[in-house]
Amino acid sequence: MLAVDKCLKVNNDVVYDVTCPSLTTTEGRAAERGRDPPEDRIDHTRSAMTETPSGANPHLPWLDDAVPAEASRIPSMLYPEEKQYLYWTTRHAYEGWGAIVDLGPWVGASSALLAAGLRDRGMSARVQSFDRFVWVRSYMEEKLPEDLPEGGDFLPVFERETAPFAPWIDAERMDLLEAEWNGGEIEILFVDAAKSWELLNAIHRAFGPHLRAGRSRVIHQDFRHFYTIWIPLAIDSRPDVWQQIEAVDDGDSVTFVPQRPLFGEGGLPDTYRQTDFSFSLADEIFRRRLERERTSENKVRLLLGWLRTALLYDQPERVADLRERLAKDPRNIENLTTAEMFSAWDHWHRGDVSRASAIASECLKRTPDDTQALCMSGLCARDRGDHAQAVTYFRRVTSHNPNDASVRICLADSCYQLGDFSAAGEELIAIFRNLSEDSPDQWVQFAFEQLERLWAADTTWPLSSLDDLQARFESSPHLHVFEAIVHYHRGHTEQATNELVRALELAPGHARAEQLLAKLRNGSWQ
Repeated sequence: MLAVDKCLKVNNDVVYDVTCPSLTTTEGRAAERGRDPPEDRIDHTRSAMTETPSGANPHLPWLDDAVPAEASRIPSMLYPEEKQYLYWTTRHAYEGWGAIVDLGPWVGASSALLAAGLRDRGMSARVQSFDRFVWVRSYMEEKLPEDLPEGGDFLPVFERETAPFAPWIDAERMDLLEAEWNGGEIEILFVDAAKSWELLNAIHRAFGPHLRAGRSRVIHQDFRHFYTIWIPLAIDSRPDVWQQIEAVDDGDSVTFVPQRPLFGEGGLPDTYRQTDFSFSLADEIFRRRLERERTSENKVRLLLGWLRTALLYDQPERVADLRERLAKDPRNIENLTTAEMFSAWDHWHRGDVSRASAIASECLKRTPDDTQALCMSGLCARDRGDHAQAVTYFRRVTSHNPNDASVRICLADSCYQLGDFSAAGEELIAIFRNLSEDSPDQWVQFAFEQLERLWAADTTWPLSSLDDLQARFESSPHLHVFEAIVHYHRGHTEQATNELVRALELAPGHARAEQLLAKLRNGSWQ
């Protein structure tokens, strides 16, 4: 039982009444607990968001500060106002009694902005920046073309980008799922890494015990982002623990101060999961949060998150209502489709092909050429065994994105299932032309597996079409496994053995190579 007297119940789920006066002022909360308000706490009723006369919107002081150019130029996914806010936080609000921690800085924009405030204030404190520093080409390369391989180390990129602020930044490689913190109390915790329920739980466990009640700022950069619905659910379901003190007018960032220790009596659970929240509870949390938003931009962000939640919980009436509200403004259509497709992918990964297909179909009604919706429709058709329909959808995707190797792999597979080996071969040729050793290993492996299957079904298929394959993939174990298969079927067992040995030299423990080599040596090759 959580220690809050005043609450609202929705279908027997407790929803804390964040509008209750006794829980929204320092004095009221202290009276509720039967003691005087502590003097060393941030005044949450005003904080930095100074109210203006006649009910006008509060003045946001960070809008008065110009962000130093050497910090604002660093590539990031931050909105301009979020950059101003981070700079203001250390330039004006930081008191110096605790650490400044940045979780998920990517190539350093957030760390540099926090460091710039320290520098311009003449302070020697340092920002503690933690990231895995592992390159994900699918979205990072577009934002910052570095030509790094999938999984490459981008810590040197971080150090290059933040070089002007090196005296104020300590960067460390860390997997937050296994994070530990021994740096003392934390005054500012910037979180741009709570990308899953598991990561949010891990961040709470590692850093939460080091937050000072009533004083520490926790800035959730993804609070309003439609994808990370677990953040508003976890935070807004516990206003007895989290008190909002600041929020940008245009962006996803919202800042909270813990009102009590996060763990122990009356604290947070050890873990949060989606199943902890019934839809009636989640629905009420988003409704109340939407009422608090002051700008149309942020209302749209919350509506998209609310829609994603309704889709995940399969609530058709709420989904229809939110779709209608969002679609009234044509400017929302692209984001509406994006939010829906994230939910479609969630359902597909869970094996719910029917729901995923239904969401994709709705998206295609609004945006007939949306490649994500077309791809999802193709995958669902393939999973139902309708490969002819799958080919139709996948070809529409490749007409827009001819270099998308992952879709072409799916297209080649469906062509093969239909017995159209010629079309499958054409797709494989296109795939290999757009792959390299720097491509994600999974794609390279799938492509070679498709090639192996095609060649096994039709050994007359002209391998000469891929004459440059050996030179381009010499260091790929998947190439050598494929060449071993070709050599074996041509009666060249010694060459087949050599290729499998080479594959294992490149990738010790390669399961397919070990399996085939054992069969070859035992004379049991199929």
